[in-house]
Amino acid sequence: MTREERAFVHGLIRSRLERVTGAPHFYDRATERTFTLSDAVRTLRCGLVVEVHNNTPGDIRALVRDSLGTCAVVSLRSWQIVTVYYNAPEDPHNTLDWTPYRWRTNLVELVKELRKVAA
Repeated sequence: MTREERAFVHGLIRSRLERVTGAPHFYDRATERTFTLSDAVRTLRCGLVVEVHNNTPGDIRALVRDSLGTCAVVSLRSWQIVTVYYNAPEDPHNTLDWTPYRWRTNLVELVKELRKVAA
C-alpha cells in the first residue's frame, strides 16, 4: 500500500466517523479486552492504516493501529467496527508471512468509488 493509498483510506475513514457503530462481535471482543467504542473510534481518528482487504465476501475492511497499540478493524461498507485488540506498537512482525495481506488493487480508485456510493 502506497502512502497516497493510506492517505485516501484514512481520509475516507475520518470523514465517516459519525457513522461508525460497533458490530456484535466488536462488543464481545471489547468486553473481553476492556476496550470501549470510544477507544476504537479514537484509533480510527488518530491511528495509521495498516492494511485494507476484501477477504470477507461483499465487504472491504481496514485495520487501523494507534500509537498505544489499539487495533480496530472497520468495514468500509457498513461502517461497523468489526473487532478491536491490542498489538504492541513496537512489534515489527518479523516472523509474519505477509502473503495473505497483500491485496493488489488501486485503493485510491476504490476510495473514490466508496465515496460515490456512501454520499
